[in-house]
Amino acid sequence: MKKHKKKPLDASMKKVAEELALKGVTGKSEYQIAEENGINRSTLYRWKLRPDFNDYLQEVADEFQRGALNDAYTVLQKLLNSHNEKTQIKAVELVLKNQGRLKEVQDTNVTIESSEMDLEELYKEFNM
Repeated sequence: MKKHKKKPLDASMKKVAEELALKGVTGKSEYQIAEENGINRSTLYRWKLRPDFNDYLQEVADEFQRGALNDAYTVLQKLLNSHNEKTQIKAVELVLKNQGRLKEVQDTNVTIESSEMDLEELYKEFNM
C-alpha cells in the first residue's frame, strides 16, 4: 500500500495556527477563526490532528509567551516596590523561585526507638 505524504503547511494553515495560538488574547472562538479564514470546522479539526500543524501552533504560542515575559518582569518589578509588605514578600519569592534560588523545603523528623532486649526476654516474648 502506497503511503501519501502530506503537503507542508501552507500560508493559510499557518495563519489559522497563529490565530488559534492568540485566541485567548483576541477572544475569538475556533468557529470564528475558521469562518474568518474561509474554512469549515471539519477542516480545522483535521488540521488540528496533524502533528506538523500542532508543532507550529505550539511554536507560535511559545514565542508569544516569551514575548510577554518582559511585561511580566515589569509588573513584578512594580510589586517589589510596593508599599505593601506582603506583596513585596510574594514578589521576592517569585523572583527567587524563577532564578532557582528558592526551593520548597519540608522538614521531616523521624524517631526510631530501639529496644534492647536480651535473649531471655525475646524467648519470653515469643513464648519459647
